[in-house]
Amino acid sequence: MREDFFQINEVSVLRREWSSERTQQYIRSLPFWTGTISIEQKCGGLQNRMYFVSDGDGKRYAVRCGFDQYRTRQTSVVQCTLAAWKLGLGPRLRYAEPNLSVTDFISGPQMQARELRDPAMMAAVIERMKILHAGSDAVEETISYWWPFHTVRRYWMRWKGVSPPRSSASPTGCRRCPSSAR
Repeated sequence: MREDFFQINEVSVLRREWSSERTQQYIRSLPFWTGTISIEQKCGGLQNRMYFVSDGDGKRYAVRCGFDQYRTRQTSVVQCTLAAWKLGLGPRLRYAEPNLSVTDFISGPQMQARELRDPAMMAAVIERMKILHAGSDAVEETISYWWPFHTVRRYWMRWKGVSPPRSSASPTGCRRCPSSAR
C-alpha cells in the first residue's frame, strides 16, 4: 500500500453472513494492496472479525470487520480511530467502508491485567487517558454515545438468558476457528 493511501467509501460490500473464507476473498480483492498478500484471522473478539494482512512490501495491517450491533455504530468507530491517530494514541486509518476498516498494524505485546499493578504502567495509561479526554477536537464528525460498561452488561444479560439472542451464529464468525487461532 502506498504510504500516503487513505480512502473512505460510503458503500459497504461486506456482509455479516459471509464466512471467513468469503470475507478473506473480499479483503484480497481490495485494490490498494501491494503485490501478493497473506491473511491471518485473529479470533477471540466479542463483536468483530479481525484479520492481519501482510502485503507484498512486507508491511502489516489490521483489518477490522464489524457491524452495527449492541448500540455500537461503525461510523463512530471510524471517527474514533481517526481521532486516536491524530492524538498519537492509535494506528493510522488507511481505508474504511461502513463495515470494514484497515489500519496500520502496531507490533507489540498484548497488555496483561497484571501489568496494570505496576505504578509506572498505570501512570502511563492515565497520561494517555488524559490526552484522549482532552482531545475531543480531534473528532470531526458526529459520533454516537457508547459506554463499554453497558456493552458488557448486555453481553452478560444475553449469556444469562435474560434477553433472547439475535441468532445462534457467533457475532464474530469465529466459531469455526481452530483453537490455535484463538
